[in-house]
Amino acid sequence: MPRPLRHEGSPGSDPEDGDLIYFVPWGNLGFYYDASGIGFSDQTIHLGRYDASREELSRFDGQEVRVEVSR
Repeated sequence: MPRPLRHEGSPGSDPEDGDLIYFVPWGNLGFYYDASGIGFSDQTIHLGRYDASREELSRFDGQEVRVEVSR
């Protein structure tokens, strides 16, 4: 991230597969592809969702990835 996101007052998040999140302690983006066993955290901010299979995601392994907002 070019700069930290403001997160004061964020409610945190309860992750589900497909969630795109901001991880506050490291200041980076992340996503859940297997959220089983992971509970609520006030250190993650839910930003959106993605629609991809594990196989599709595996193509990005070791690659630089760019995330853009679409409407």
